[in-house]
Amino acid sequence: MRVASVSSNSYRMRKLSCAERISFLRSTTVYMRSGMPLTNALALYAGSIERSSSEMITSIGNAIAEGRPLSAALSDHPRSFGPVEIGVLRAGEATGALPEHLEYLAALLERRARLSASLRSALIYPMIVFFGTTAISGFIILYALPRILPIFAGFHERLPFSTRLLLHAYALVHDHFLLLLLAAIAAAFACRQASRWPRVRRALERAALRAPIARNITKNYYAGVLCRLLGGLIRRGMRLPAAIDLARSTVRFEAYRASLTSLDTHILSGSPASTYLRTRPDLYPAEMAALAELGEATGTLATCLESAADLFEERLAKTLKAASSSLEPALLACAGIVVGFVALSILSPIYTLTQGISA
Repeated sequence: MRVASVSSNSYRMRKLSCAERISFLRSTTVYMRSGMPLTNALALYAGSIERSSSEMITSIGNAIAEGRPLSAALSDHPRSFGPVEIGVLRAGEATGALPEHLEYLAALLERRARLSASLRSALIYPMIVFFGTTAISGFIILYALPRILPIFAGFHERLPFSTRLLLHAYALVHDHFLLLLLAAIAAAFACRQASRWPRVRRALERAALRAPIARNITKNYYAGVLCRLLGGLIRRGMRLPAAIDLARSTVRFEAYRASLTSLDTHILSGSPASTYLRTRPDLYPAEMAALAELGEATGTLATCLESAADLFEERLAKTLKAASSSLEPALLACAGIVVGFVALSILSPIYTLTQGISA
């Protein structure tokens, strides 16, 4: 009954954001290294943050005061703390090096947050251009066009095709605006729901692994994340199969989840990880297998994997920057064509009319 009650209460609490989890881990590390007991450290941190987050920290402190370890207390809040955090802290509790493992988790989350931010920033500019173009075109069609419609009504010659197309678009939006808005919202909702279906997700993943730019981004991103995580876990005393199990729990990309399962089976059969990595060039860069093989041969697998993570993260940043630079002129050209088409559709008949009056 107690476990069910704790689980029920944890789901009623607000989920901690990545920044809040990093702050929690960093602050707890500093307090514990200063000699403060863990329960006091959690109470101090809970008093320094907003109430919506302090409720969870207080419940964790209460669980520890009852004699439970920190990893078990965090497991009561699966929406905020996943298997990796719990597994790493459990290893830190077993070795008596909890502050070091807390610091490692904070650094791991910070790196992952930077990678996610770099991916989001690469999408921001195209979205700004898209919405900016839509806003300008919508302003011209819905605000400027109605004010010159009387001019077009007195235009005795046949209007240009682009102008007639624009007028039809205006009439459609003007007469069925609410219906079109509901249809757009329904389409967005349907796309979001469809992206959760296994068949659709697999199709999207296949597309991401086949498109040239998306393939490079996907491979370097997941290679960097997995090498960073596996290297850190191995360095802290975890066996490779157990580290792979934890890594698999953090991956949502189905192809990589399946490959980690196969990698685990491959290692348990007595074969080195590098031989499997070489059979999957569609998912893992060649450098990952080469550095893993070097680490296996020299007994420095953790160091080699972390070096590989540095390489892939740097390559990902360069790929994103190159992709953004190459897309910028194309997006600006498309925006110019759309806005120019709308403006020309309005100005062309007016110019023809004024030329007729002058004649």
